[in-house]
Amino acid sequence: MTSPTQPSTGDQSARALLTVVLGQALLIGGFLLWAYGQPEHNAGDTCEGIGFGCVPSLRDSARIVGMLVGVPLLTVSSVVATVVATQLARRSGQPGLGTGIIGWLIGWTVAGCGGLAVLAFVKLH
Repeated sequence: MTSPTQPSTGDQSARALLTVVLGQALLIGGFLLWAYGQPEHNAGDTCEGIGFGCVPSLRDSARIVGMLVGVPLLTVSSVVATVVATQLARRSGQPGLGTGIIGWLIGWTVAGCGGLAVLAFVKLH
């Protein structure tokens, strides 16, 4: 009988990276669905825009939050998740899917903690 061959570490790293990319794509897709599901206009006779007592619509507010908060958090989490997932796949010999999920979770944990730290710093000053 022949024993099953183990995938190479390069294959495991590629699978881990693909898992991270798919996880990020799912989050981006979910945010876009949520953002574009928001009302385009404000309720009642309130004006739209920024300034002169006006407020942006919920859809515009979601876009602004996505640009100011989402892009930096996504960038940090992507970098951390990529490094963690590929290093775990290379060094541990675990399946790429599992190491990709672990890397993705660690990336978002680090990004979330960093985002909360910035928010706390801004709130305190």
